Parts: sequence; C-alpha cells; structure tokens
Amino acid sequence: GSGGGVAAALVSSLVSASLRDEQALITLSQLSCNVDPSTLDARGVATILLGFAVLNYRDPALVSHLSTLLSRVPIDAVSPQAASNVAWSCAVHEVVDPRLLAWVWRCLDKHIGGMPVSGLSQVHQFLLYCRIHNITKADILTSYYDQDLSGELLSQVSDREELIERRCLDSFVLSARSERREGSHLQREVASVLKDVAGEIFEDLKGVPAEEWLRQEHIDRGSGYSFDLYVPDRGLVVEVDGPSHFVTSVTISKEEGMRQERETPNGKTAMKRRQLRQLGKTVVSVPYWDWPEQRDTQAAYLSRLLRESM
Repeated sequence: GSGGGVAAALVSSLVSASLRDEQALITLSQLSCNVDPSTLDARGVATILLGFAVLNYRDPALVSHLSTLLSRVPIDAVSPQAASNVAWSCAVHEVVDPRLLAWVWRCLDKHIGGMPVSGLSQVHQFLLYCRIHNITKADILTSYYDQDLSGELLSQVSDREELIERRCLDSFVLSARSERREGSHLQREVASVLKDVAGEIFEDLKGVPAEEWLRQEHIDRGSGYSFDLYVPDRGLVVEVDGPSHFVTSVTISKEEGMRQERETPNGKTAMKRRQLRQLGKTVVSVPYWDWPEQRDTQAAYLSRLLRESM
C-alpha cells in the first residue's frame, strides 16, 4: 500500500491551504505512525515533518516515530532537499533527540555541497538553533557513535563547520534580501507612528531625530535575520507581520463542539520571534489584522505593545 504517500500528500495539501486544522493533523499523525514503514521513504518523512513545522504544530510522538524511520534510511538515499527540509523542521520543533540530530549532521556532511541557496538558508536556521542551544556537532556525533571522536577528526570538523556556517549565513541573508518587498504601506504607517510615540515611552529618545535611533529593513549580521524596524540602542525589533506570516488555526472547542478559527503564526514566524528573543532581542509583533485604522488609536495601540514589551 501507499499509506505513507497518502499521509505526506494530505499534509502538503494543508500546507498549501495554510490551514492548521488540529483535528486533521491529529488524524494524519496517527495515520503516519501506523502506516507500513516501507511506504514512507526519506522524502515522505521529510514532507510530513516539514508540513507540521510550517503549520507550527508540535507533535513529539510523531517526530520520535519519524526519527526511527529516518535512522534506517541510508544517507546516500536522501536528497539534498529532504535533508535541508528535515534540518529546518528540527529547528522549528526544537528537536533534542541525538539520533535525529546525528542523522541530520551526517546528511549535511554528505549533501551540503550540492544544496541550492534555498536549502542552505534552511540549514542556516538549523545551525542557529544549535548555536543558541549549545548543541555541537561533535557532542551529537560522539553521543550517537557512543565513543569520543579523535582530536584530529574534531579539528577537521570545526574548521569545516565555520566555512559551512558562513556559506549558510550568506545564503540566508541573500534569501532575506530577495524576499524583501519595498516596505509595505502598513510598515510605513507603523514606522511613522513609532517615530511619534517613541519619545514618550523611551525618555532618552525624546526630541532625538528618528534617523539617529531607528533603522528600517535592517539585516542583523549575527543571526542573518532582517528586522522591519529596529531600535539598536534598546535591542528592540518591531515586526510588521502581513498575511504570509500566519496560518488559519481551526480548533473544535470542547464545551460547545464549535469550530473556532483564528490566525496564528506559522512555523517560520514563530521560530524567528523565538530565536531573536533567545538572542536577547525584545520582539514586538504588529499583526496586520490587529492594526487600527485611526491614527490616534494606532498611537495608543503601539504604545501599549511597546510598554508591555519592556
């Protein structure tokens, strides 16, 4: 049978519709865990992991089961695309299982040379996740092989890692630059309101021209992330999140059995916010559907968000 292929295709269709339907995801998780393992190859597993990551739905039991399947797949039988998809998904799901992380590192060693910019960008976020959580390749492989790697091997590992990290960071920045539209109308509005209210909220900015304290479309070299609006002195990042940052979450409420729909951040957006906070930034998100129409209401709204963030 092709149970695994069906599960992967159904997960992909939810991603295409930006639909985080919890009931459907629970069912698909059970289906993925119960199908004949021979019907799920590395690409199918990667598609399922990626789908759950994009929709920002955490399911540790599913990830654990899929890790077991992947650990049986020979590294040579994995495509560069599947490898980068799994790496990125590990970062979104904050995976700590050494078995899966070791599999990812071994795949990257094999495939990183043949990855396009999009794949290297995904790997950058995986490497950033590892850096933030102090997960080193040497530690992971040592625990995976259950023996200490020789010193000579480790020094080769670390030299090569730095080159790879730089290549992935450059690819990520390149992707961020190419994705940037000229700041949206909404972003220009938020910037204008921020200039008006900042002096009232941050004493030291009162009367200081905005060009001295505000950067727009700023690329942070440390993380590679681009910030819509950035106040470097305060480590404050204001993200103006348009429709592409969200998925539609559908839940069935326990009490009334009613279907409830709301917009929630997708995996990419949630991971960016989380990683920036872990790197010590203050992140304020302005969702497109929450921004008021009237100028005075906008000022009150943004002031409240800024005060809550402090």
